[in-house]
Amino acid sequence: KCKRGTYLHTYYLVCGFLFFFCYSEHASAEEITPSPSLVYVDGQQVIYPVQPIIKNGSTLVPLRETFEAMGAVVTWNQQEQKVTAKNGNKEVILSIDSTVGYVDGQMIPLTSPAIIYQSKTMIPLRFVGEAFGGEVDYDVTTKMINITMPKFMLNFLSTELATLTNIKQVEAAKL
Repeated sequence: KCKRGTYLHTYYLVCGFLFFFCYSEHASAEEITPSPSLVYVDGQQVIYPVQPIIKNGSTLVPLRETFEAMGAVVTWNQQEQKVTAKNGNKEVILSIDSTVGYVDGQMIPLTSPAIIYQSKTMIPLRFVGEAFGGEVDYDVTTKMINITMPKFMLNFLSTELATLTNIKQVEAAKL
């Protein structure tokens, strides 16, 4: 009878260890930590109602505030748990818990899926910044993330200035 008790005791210890080990691995893969980073779009700080977070090594930020700071119009489909953002001719579509996003219909893998966190849709910052042609830079020292958006109109006016004869005060339009 003593051997049977020892076997049962060992069995429960092994099962408990395996459960703890599996649970710990799952918990660390899903770990969410607050990000100390500040986000800027073209030099203007983006103010968030929820602090950016880090998940799976990616900084996730509230979607609406980030896209709107980049000049996009955002719509939310509650039934499909899907967000669409449009900026000019570009369209970005993301679904909650999906590991892919779509930019103009082209599937792009995400480093971390879009999630709902504290009632906000959180998405990987680099994907957001680059989806509309922005350049994302991270300063390790200051913990600042800056998204620089392309200046299509300014570039166009600068290169085509000599050929634009029907527009008065082109220099004023560049501003």
